[in-house]
Amino acid sequence: MILIFAVLVVGKHIKKIRQIPLLTPISIFLIIALVSCFFSVNLITSLTEWMRLFSLFGLYLLAYLLIKTQKDLMKLTKIIVLSIFIPVLLALYQFLTKTGVTIPLDDIYNRIFGTFEHPRLLAFYLIIPLFLAIFITLKKNRRGVINYFFLILVLLYTTTLLMTYTRGAWLAFLIVLIIIGAIKYHKFALTAIVLLLIIYLTIQPINIRVNSFFNPDSYGSIQWRYHLWQETALYTVRKPILGYGTGTAPEVIHNLRGFDLGSIHPHNDYLKILLENGLLGLLAYLGLIIFVFIRLFKKLPQEKEPDTKTLILVAIGLSFGLYIISFGDNILRNTALQWIYWALLGGLLTNKKED
Repeated sequence: MILIFAVLVVGKHIKKIRQIPLLTPISIFLIIALVSCFFSVNLITSLTEWMRLFSLFGLYLLAYLLIKTQKDLMKLTKIIVLSIFIPVLLALYQFLTKTGVTIPLDDIYNRIFGTFEHPRLLAFYLIIPLFLAIFITLKKNRRGVINYFFLILVLLYTTTLLMTYTRGAWLAFLIVLIIIGAIKYHKFALTAIVLLLIIYLTIQPINIRVNSFFNPDSYGSIQWRYHLWQETALYTVRKPILGYGTGTAPEVIHNLRGFDLGSIHPHNDYLKILLENGLLGLLAYLGLIIFVFIRLFKKLPQEKEPDTKTLILVAIGLSFGLYIISFGDNILRNTALQWIYWALLGGLLTNKKED
């Protein structure tokens, strides 16, 4: 549906195509991923994954072409914030009824996951709505009732994020917090860090979870990731240029490693792309990331609207957080997260008219 909608909207705005920022690096990455499909170990899997990737950037195109005013952008922001509300309610129900999941390697019980497949997916998705809710709460021209509503959402989403027990998402949250706090919201960031420190010192399961990051168990998830990366890196040498085919990393790892040693997903986006699309794909993806930051940093001083300027700052922080965490998790595979991330970028980078 997204692909069809994107094609129809792009068709109506065909004259604006050349004006779309990031179009070249996105196109290069998608073309390499498509070419890789025809050298794939599984053509159907590769074409399916390529369509998923195209849908991510389809949301970017749609947002760029359809977000025309500041009011449109604020609506998109609020929709993204509210998009996680029902999954969060279900996640809290799971916590209260003790119907969450237990991951043997993590030794944590009752990890909530909401409507997502895994607690990690919920946790990483939460990062964007949470910081957008914080942005709305901190706006100067806010109304009282609306402000309290989004403040409640901030508390609700933060609580849910903590109860997913996902260290990578906690680290991403901290990275974004430090970046936006260092540049603008100094008092807010300092207060938030103090509160997080108190939570760490007083809530034992969180304390244990954080400590295990610095003193990893020899049978824990960190050591497991390390061994997985070592083995996966060896597989990339066999097909270094175009890889095994877009989306085939789980199949390749399964064939060479089996299910007995845990998940068959690489838990590293850059290693995943190197395995699937080779050096050409990895260079194209890294180039895309670089151009994302160039565009955002270029847009930041040019933007005259204060709220949009702050939102660009939030997007810069989110980008740093997500791309850093991509070294240790499957962020690119989280379709729902990627949809709202690229939609937000598209809405921010468009040239908006007056409301």
